[in-house]
Amino acid sequence: MQTLKNNLKWGILGQTIAKGEIFIYHLLLPLILGQYGYGVFALHWSIGLMLVQPILELGLSQLVAKWTSRGQLSVKVLAFRYQKIAGSIILPVFFIIGYLLGSDPILLFFLGLHLICNSVQQILFGFFRGIEDLRVESVVLPIQNLLSLCILLVTWSINLKEPWVAAAGIAIPRLIGLIWLLIITNKTKSFGHKNDEINFRLLLKEAWTLGLVLVLIQMYFRIDTVMIGYLVDEGEVALYNSAFVVVEGSFFLPSLITAALIGSLSQTNRFISSFQKGIKILSISGVMIGFLVSFFSVWLFNEFYPPEFGKAGNLLQLLSWAIPLVYLGTLMTQSLVALDKQKVYLFFTICGLLINIILNLLWIPEFGATGAVWSTLITECFVPLACGIVVFQEVKKINLKRF
Repeated sequence: MQTLKNNLKWGILGQTIAKGEIFIYHLLLPLILGQYGYGVFALHWSIGLMLVQPILELGLSQLVAKWTSRGQLSVKVLAFRYQKIAGSIILPVFFIIGYLLGSDPILLFFLGLHLICNSVQQILFGFFRGIEDLRVESVVLPIQNLLSLCILLVTWSINLKEPWVAAAGIAIPRLIGLIWLLIITNKTKSFGHKNDEINFRLLLKEAWTLGLVLVLIQMYFRIDTVMIGYLVDEGEVALYNSAFVVVEGSFFLPSLITAALIGSLSQTNRFISSFQKGIKILSISGVMIGFLVSFFSVWLFNEFYPPEFGKAGNLLQLLSWAIPLVYLGTLMTQSLVALDKQKVYLFFTICGLLINIILNLLWIPEFGATGAVWSTLITECFVPLACGIVVFQEVKKINLKRF
């Protein structure tokens, strides 16, 4: 319990600062790039996060955390081996296809740099989460995100407003942060420890399910932006994404809580008590933050953004009620991972994605971004509920074994 408290203190401090910085970064982008420029960046950004990032990461950060907590410290070396292979294939393909479709090569380069650096960082953060130490993550993230803000403000001051500026402002600090993180990790005594109880094939066998889940999760979070871009236009993309980044900025809290809990959730004798703590924290905080975002949404866009972004305030007011759903959903899905129920997680994610795509096809052509918001809300109702039913069934089984 003391470890959990210490991790939460470090995590809350570091993640609050880091997420606050990157939140401000994304809030400033529409002001700097304008509606069309921001729409171009948001479309490319969503495609990268939806298709490339999950393939590079493949859920390995979660597995590294889980297996490290169980003493399988060699898992991080195997994770790096996979990323080396995957990165050498997927990144050139991403660049070539984007270039052939007419995308700015500078934008593609910086997006690719960010994606690979972020994926490697997540593996290293997973290692520290597995040994239940969030201090490193809580120091590295705020500093590199502060550097992102500084780069963005410098480019703004010299009136540089190309879409690639937004990607460069994130990618360059990620690279610096990764180098720093590798130095810190190499100084950790347990880093070089080898354990042969897990091998590359076993890791990939478990990881492909999570990797597919991550692709699907990113798709039902990002597919709305992409479908709006192709079914309507970049202007509507800018409206939706400017509202979505505000909601997304609040997602750091469930990620933080589950990162602190994943070690104890992965141990059967500690699962129930850790799960109960997570339910209390995330249900209360999700409702409170959802209410606050809804209350200030229209005011935010009316006061600080150009008139063409006025509709985004109404979108945000509606979208804010996805926040408590996502908070509980994060706990439910990570609990499934801890319970080795990745295939169940995968099945429900596929169902959620199909629901989202079908509703988007029906509603976006007629209602634009508003239709995408409603499809998101319905999807976020389904996934936590379905996963929660399975988790509570597992809790009953654990209780029966105990008594």
